[in-house]
Amino acid sequence: MGKPKSLGHFLLAGAALALVALAPSLASAQTPAAKIGAGRKECGAAAQTQRVALLIGNGGYDGADWDGLANAPNDVERLCGVFAKAGFRVIRLVDVDAVTARRAVEEFATLSAAADTALIYYAGHGFEFGGENYLVPVDAPRLASKNGLAEHFLPLDALMGAARAKRFNLFFLDACRSFDAVVELTDLDPGGRDGAVSTIGLPRGGKGVVFYSTVKGSPALDDAPPEADAISPFAAAIAKYSATPGLELDQYLKIVARDVEERTRPVIDPAQYPVRYGQFREDFFLMPLEAGSPDDSVASPGAPAPQRPRARTGAIRSAPGALLMAMPQTVNLLAGYTLDRLGTEDEPYLVADLLTKASVPALVSAAQANNDPVAQYLLGYMFEFGVGVPRDLAAARTWLERSAAQGHPAGELELGYYLRAHAPEEAARARELYEMAAAQDYAKAKSHLGDLLIVESRGERDPVKVAALKERARSLFQQAADKGHPFAMFALGAHIGDAATASAMLDALAAKGNREGDHWLCELAYFRNDLASADAVRHCMRGASGGFAGSQFLQARRYADGLGVPRSPREADYWARLALSHKELDPGRRAVLASIVLPERATP
Repeated sequence: MGKPKSLGHFLLAGAALALVALAPSLASAQTPAAKIGAGRKECGAAAQTQRVALLIGNGGYDGADWDGLANAPNDVERLCGVFAKAGFRVIRLVDVDAVTARRAVEEFATLSAAADTALIYYAGHGFEFGGENYLVPVDAPRLASKNGLAEHFLPLDALMGAARAKRFNLFFLDACRSFDAVVELTDLDPGGRDGAVSTIGLPRGGKGVVFYSTVKGSPALDDAPPEADAISPFAAAIAKYSATPGLELDQYLKIVARDVEERTRPVIDPAQYPVRYGQFREDFFLMPLEAGSPDDSVASPGAPAPQRPRARTGAIRSAPGALLMAMPQTVNLLAGYTLDRLGTEDEPYLVADLLTKASVPALVSAAQANNDPVAQYLLGYMFEFGVGVPRDLAAARTWLERSAAQGHPAGELELGYYLRAHAPEEAARARELYEMAAAQDYAKAKSHLGDLLIVESRGERDPVKVAALKERARSLFQQAADKGHPFAMFALGAHIGDAATASAMLDALAAKGNREGDHWLCELAYFRNDLASADAVRHCMRGASGGFAGSQFLQARRYADGLGVPRSPREADYWARLALSHKELDPGRRAVLASIVLPERATP
């Protein structure tokens, strides 16, 4: 890859899954790190067999055939310690040639076969040809024949095949995926069935979860502001969140992706956004819940102590007080959770941000001793969805009831949501809670209540009542949109018919680099049967590249039906498989995508 001025080196890596929270990004122009020596290193206990990891950082290319990547070795050096703290036995390799890489893969295959969890991280160059993905050892030639690819390069399938763990196989891929020709084939037939050399694609078959540092067609930065810390923004985000216990994989990946986007937005447009592919059938925690903290530190008054999950491989044990923070510090942190912020930011991001600064026991102290309604609301959400704590619906309701009893709109709305989901017999009370929260000018509550009114209007036969319900919903959506809630902006166009206002507000959001604006513009185009328009083409691509399942679904539909783009079963298959990786994808949409996925590229 080239070395664009002001961006540092682009980092091109293979197609393995990465689950790491990157430490601070860096501006490589400042205080460059000492060069990491080539070779092998191990982190973590050598006797550890339940969690194993293989990290490969290839940056020492010759600069002639392949651009050197200054930070790839630094990435795996940093992450060696990060994963060791998460209970992994880690083998770290830097600047490996083809022979060394194959030996390491064979060794790792033996280790992983006896493990519950296997993780592979790759940073370096890579490409795809003929439906196969290849990673680039430091001694690989720039010119090669089709038949020589397997000899000089490392097939991604071989690397992924080495992850044979019984329960979880994770692959991190920090690599450019722009459409530059990274290798030249001497016997390439441009019109042949294999096509041209292209960007790294999705692996064949279901082998686990793959986390790509960037979306197809985009570069991955080797460094980024603001910190002068010589690792990639992808590695930096992984290191940042790896110390947060209890973040389930699905939530973890979304949080890391947003962090990378925020780090790279100042230097590249569109910002770099990692994407995931694949699913687990059960929850997985990169950093397990602390086994040392006592149950009563997270129990709620009047609710049974939550049951901790079955011990997972490599769970770490530390002193119970290691995570405790001073009460005043926790209170100060909660002071930043204003109604405006709570009313427009999604809970997974709110909670993840909080857990990087305060422990669960400290949050419980704020909720109990200080009777803080924000702490109670956040704890209720955490127990309801199992974020940072084991899922416990009884504890969730207790905390939400306490927050709502104080009249806090966030607690009222979340309790209403809880009742609708888990106690449908209390639907009338849930509706009252929505009303009380909305009356306090809480944006999320106004959006939720407006959406509920639209649903009610569809079951109403009296035209006068229908008009009244829709008019009130319009007013609520407008008020929530004015406060910055993206869904409310979309609802104005989709449910109220005010497409001009909705588009203008979402356009303004998207212009600031917020891909949620692009996503809802894509969804609005779908509602208006306008997916073939030039605006829809742009917004759907940005929304899909930003990891939104709905936009990925619509991208698959566009390529399958040739809406605004040339019909392409292969592109449709790509976006369909990414969309199917999301747990929250609507069942109806999931059924549609089942007919789009190509048979030879079955989803995990």
